[in-house]
Amino acid sequence: MNDEIYSVTYKKWRAKFQKEKLDLTNYIEQYKSNKTSNKWALLEKHIGDLGNLRDVYVGLPFQSKQAVIRAVFEQEISYSDGTFRIPYIEPAFYSNSLTAKEKGLLFIEQPNPIWEKSLSCSP
Repeated sequence: MNDEIYSVTYKKWRAKFQKEKLDLTNYIEQYKSNKTSNKWALLEKHIGDLGNLRDVYVGLPFQSKQAVIRAVFEQEISYSDGTFRIPYIEPAFYSNSLTAKEKGLLFIEQPNPIWEKSLSCSP
């Protein structure tokens, strides 16, 4: 064999691979545009709901409520004698947890020392 490709064979495979390349390029471009536009459309649709998480939570089915609770509290949450006990709370939710703590509805077993110090220093 003399390491040459017949022109008929070359043209056949070249056409096939060019078509596959074009298909893949189109697929990638379509995926990129749909992925981005879908995310923005979803964000625009629900951005108003993010300000009122309580109403969103109330409207969720049971399994979704559990998923939200797991996402917020990450670890174990228990309920006893009218009080929820959690080992830790995400800092983003700490200010909201103060009201629940004052009402005796929430007990954080290991409060974040940074939040405790900053609250005691405020006027």
